[in-house]
Amino acid sequence: MRKVTLQIHIDALRHDYITEPDMPFLHGLASRGVQATLVPPFGFEPDGAYLTGTHPESYGGGAHFVWAQGHNPIPFARRLPGWLDLLSAYGQYPVRRLVERGIALRGTTRRIRLAPRTAHIPLGLLRHFDYCHYQFPYEPGFAGRAKTVFDYLRDAGRPFFYHGYPEFDSTVQCAVDRVRDRFRGADFAFVLIGDLDAAGHDAGPESAARSAVAQTVDQAIRVIYEHVASCCDGVDLVVFGDHGMVPVRQHVDLRSRLAKLRVRVGCDYVYFLDSTMARFWFFERGVADVVREALVDVPGGRLVSPAEASEYRIRYPDRRFGDLIYWADGGAIIYPNFWQVRRPPKGMHGYRRDVRANHAAFIFDDSTQALGVSAGEREMVDVFQTTMCSLFGSEVTAPGVFGAALQRLPKALGTRS
Repeated sequence: MRKVTLQIHIDALRHDYITEPDMPFLHGLASRGVQATLVPPFGFEPDGAYLTGTHPESYGGGAHFVWAQGHNPIPFARRLPGWLDLLSAYGQYPVRRLVERGIALRGTTRRIRLAPRTAHIPLGLLRHFDYCHYQFPYEPGFAGRAKTVFDYLRDAGRPFFYHGYPEFDSTVQCAVDRVRDRFRGADFAFVLIGDLDAAGHDAGPESAARSAVAQTVDQAIRVIYEHVASCCDGVDLVVFGDHGMVPVRQHVDLRSRLAKLRVRVGCDYVYFLDSTMARFWFFERGVADVVREALVDVPGGRLVSPAEASEYRIRYPDRRFGDLIYWADGGAIIYPNFWQVRRPPKGMHGYRRDVRANHAAFIFDDSTQALGVSAGEREMVDVFQTTMCSLFGSEVTAPGVFGAALQRLPKALGTRS
């Protein structure tokens, strides 16, 4: 038998969710291991940070959809008449389902075929957008040229186990059942659990419903941990959230404001409305100035400055992620947007680093020794280095790779008594 590194990604595990009443198992592990607060990178797709140790501008992430740059994977997109967008979300449903079925049949990769989502992108704008990622996280090429944990394992000929959406259902019971049924030993096991994210969006992060889900998730993690431990000589457990969850207090209606401008959406420019950011691409001279002037005084958010683009490492080498970005303030959401149109969420994530409730929790536990370290506020890239150090005994020092292995931090950083 061998020692296993078990990485459990709990979607929306906020930094303060791990309490003794709600999550007693994780609370106990945090007390004896290494615990930290993680600051998420820019946007909604931080997978590249914790899987490669790089920043968004390197791994090419931050959003589910990007500008298509002339390539569009969505069949029939150019043939959809503009009047379809005059219909309600319910009225558009049959057409959207037909389009998504076409994507499922003609998608170039298995990931696209399994998750042919079009969200609530206006049907007349579908032709402008493409998916950000075409591969599953464990497949070669997921993060462009950046190597993932799975790539390093594959190069070394070492086995791994993967359970994540959309290849597998990320609900807690499905994760438990599949680990019990399929895991019989590997050097690395990755498990995604998504229930907390859904509860935070639907009921709010401070709700009793979210608390109840946290208790269920904690019990499931105990079951997963004990099963994996029964198959090996020891477990290095890495548990983390990819972001927190912030109570929604304000709605920002950018769509109505943009509709009043004298420039034409789809011809002069195009935009994508995520929940907390609006991204813009401009095709004609002078249009950027018109849109910037319309957004500069909108309460509830502000435009991303060049200095912020540098701070958040989003100086992308191409235009896929936008020419201009409006970013909502903590607790504000852009609504309606291209994800939520029928009912606004009660919780959201994807905010600037000064929004504390957007921060996530982190735990590392070595089953063979007690560490007792409080690592404070850390970056998501540290998850990658912690995992690599567990698997290979050292950090990755390749150019462009960042972070530190948190199990190597001296106890002087904050040993708990």
